Amino acid sequence: MRFVITGNPITKKNSQQILVNRKTGKPFISPSSKYKAYEKEAVRQLLLQNVRGYSEFDFPIDTPVNV
Repeated sequence: MRFVITGNPITKKNSQQILVNRKTGKPFISPSSKYKAYEKEAVRQLLLQNVRGYSEFDFPIDTPVNV
């Protein structure tokens, strides 16, 4: 199988922002809005490729896979 995600990748770890929880006032780390947009677009592209290409039943993967 081959899947291609077009566009410039945005790293999750290096694109973080510190936000504050409104209820508790405690800070937390969240991915940047650019990363969230990239992730959404990547998922959309992968779903389109899966619909056009393979289904999960065409080639069952029965062994562990590293991606």
